[in-house]
Amino acid sequence: MFKTKKNIIIGIILGISIALFTIFITQKLIFKKNKIDNNTIKENKIEKNINQEENQNIIEKEEIKNIEKTTTTKSIKKNNNTSQNNKPKTNNSNYPNQNNNQEENQNNDNNNELNNTNENQTNNENDNENTTNNEFNNTLNIDLYYSETCPHCHAFMEYYDTLDENITSKIIFNKYEISTIENINNITKYLDVSKKINSTCGGVPFIVFNEEDYMCGFADSLIETFLEKLRHYGIIN
Repeated sequence: MFKTKKNIIIGIILGISIALFTIFITQKLIFKKNKIDNNTIKENKIEKNINQEENQNIIEKEEIKNIEKTTTTKSIKKNNNTSQNNKPKTNNSNYPNQNNNQEENQNNDNNNELNNTNENQTNNENDNENTTNNEFNNTLNIDLYYSETCPHCHAFMEYYDTLDENITSKIIFNKYEISTIENINNITKYLDVSKKINSTCGGVPFIVFNEEDYMCGFADSLIETFLEKLRHYGIIN
């Protein structure tokens, strides 16, 4: 009789223990699932924001192209009107037709010579301006947006470390990791810069030069492209 009661009590205690353990495990699984769902929601929001920014960039680029096209059309019309106004007028009442034609041809030749002279002068001024810019732009900002798990990103960083000190001393090199939510400030900067320079890159490495030019990706085949950027900014010859 006594053993039977003891067994019943032990059975009740075991049942309660199993129920409590089951409740504990269930709550833990629910908590873990909620945490994963929250992280997934955050990542989806970031991805959605990036897609929205890229779509906005495409729309803005189309608007800029339309504006440039309209401006070009207006400039052509203005130049045509100016050319018509600058044509020499002949006085048929004072000169024979043959003399009028000769004078008109002479004026056209003079105008062509003047246009060629002005064009050459403009080209020389542009060449001088480019030479001056290359001489005085001795420092270059390079911003690298990368992911820790990206092999091409690490390949670029390893290549950069092999550059001569005479080159790297003229460069301010900044690195921004953008693959985790903890680096939200870096992600925001990445989106702002992409919009500013109308970037079409959709991944990493994203290499930005003075926040006005950029490269997408990196491999041995792109080393010459990178060096060409350095030449453009006067870092190397």
